Amino acid sequence: MTVGQKIKRFRKRAGLSQLSLELAIEASPGSLSRIESGKVNPTKETIVDIATALELETKEIASLFGIEVYDNHHLFEETTRILSTHNLQEVLDMAVDNLIFKMGYPASCIFLAKGDHVSFSALTNSNLSAKALACLDKPLSSLSFSLTKDTSNLTVKAIKERKVYLTYYTREYTVPAITVETADRIQEVTGDKSNIIYPLFTDDEPFGAIVYVKNVVSDFKDERETLRVISKQIAVAIQNARKFESLLNTSSKPQV
Repeated sequence: MTVGQKIKRFRKRAGLSQLSLELAIEASPGSLSRIESGKVNPTKETIVDIATALELETKEIASLFGIEVYDNHHLFEETTRILSTHNLQEVLDMAVDNLIFKMGYPASCIFLAKGDHVSFSALTNSNLSAKALACLDKPLSSLSFSLTKDTSNLTVKAIKERKVYLTYYTREYTVPAITVETADRIQEVTGDKSNIIYPLFTDDEPFGAIVYVKNVVSDFKDERETLRVISKQIAVAIQNARKFESLLNTSSKPQV
């Protein structure tokens, strides 16, 4: 079954006409007809917009990208590609834009700790994320938490306690890096309904966290083990890239 055929099946299940779905995702008239008939391929942003409008489950979104959430072969290919990359920013971007996005999560973000500060280090490049960024009055990279002061923040708790946290409120893992009002506004415009936060650590040393976002209410019950493994692989890739960059910096220093 083609992507267009799958979208058509999901649309009809939701009881929506092509025009209704086009209006919901702010697409031009006739665009959905061309997608469903296979005349054009939708962009990844369009797929996520459609999935959000139709409130598809994670497995269904992933199927539109040609993989299954529990397809170990595809997951192995993606994680191997990330593990073989030595540039830290590339590792972060590949994790949120390739691996996690294709697993069917419309957005995800990675936080990394340095000293007492925990900063936003990567965010999925999607229309959903663009809506969130439009709510901010400062660059995402300038926002951070304190590991010692912001102890009620779930991102901080996940890192310090090396525990997984589930929340249905954006504010619980983003405040005080942003205000409560801004967090609630982001949740409103993005349709964020469920978030699960996994700590990132290697050799028992926590150094960050990753948040998986859904637009449907979910407890992630059937996905938790898969996400645990994926999060662990991403953590290893991040640490490998950090070590590689540290070696490069050391070797580039003039010898005395």
